Amino acid sequence: MIRANADHFESDADHSAGKMMRVLLVLIALLTATQLCPAENNAEDTTDYRRGKAEAEHDIQHKTVRIKTYGLPTSWRETYARLLNERYGIQLETVAGCCVTHELVDEVRGYNEVSQAFIIKTHGTNFLSSVQDDARKLHDREDSIKTAQLLGLSSGKNGENEFVIQTKDRGLVTCRTGDEIRGFTVTRYDEEKEALLVLDSATSNTLWITSGKDKSRTSP
Repeated sequence: MIRANADHFESDADHSAGKMMRVLLVLIALLTATQLCPAENNAEDTTDYRRGKAEAEHDIQHKTVRIKTYGLPTSWRETYARLLNERYGIQLETVAGCCVTHELVDEVRGYNEVSQAFIIKTHGTNFLSSVQDDARKLHDREDSIKTAQLLGLSSGKNGENEFVIQTKDRGLVTCRTGDEIRGFTVTRYDEEKEALLVLDSATSNTLWITSGKDKSRTSP
């Protein structure tokens, strides 16, 4: 009698365990299908996604190539936008900050899917990453000059002025007219402004290195 009851209880336990396992397997299958299939379909079929694609196709037909972006900008985003536009005629358009809607995300995704495919076809697979690398390097160089401070000047051995500059990445730098600092050539000293004009050898942009706080002034 005791053995029979024990066998009975064991049979019920096995049955319950098997049932729970089958339910668990069904739930896993449903979750997997929910995560994979609808997400992929929604990614392709939303109205906003199609609107973005259509807008990009229209822009490309009218000779306008644009990449849309949103979110917290990198420190070099403006430099990246400048290089894309000046060198290749590609516009980088910021459409939103960090607060975005699902509709906007879908529209931007559809737009960029078309525009970036065109860019890759025109310029090559690694084109955008290459321009981004250039933008980072150029930003670092420009930032080094924009944040530099002219500490003073003195007369060198040949009577030429020697300038002492404080930079955040190279410390104290002594230079003369014609010398190069981080890709910028020292062109002249303006006594009235008490500032040093430097020329970017790569872009021909000019910046003033001053003893004041404003480091972003460009030459007139």
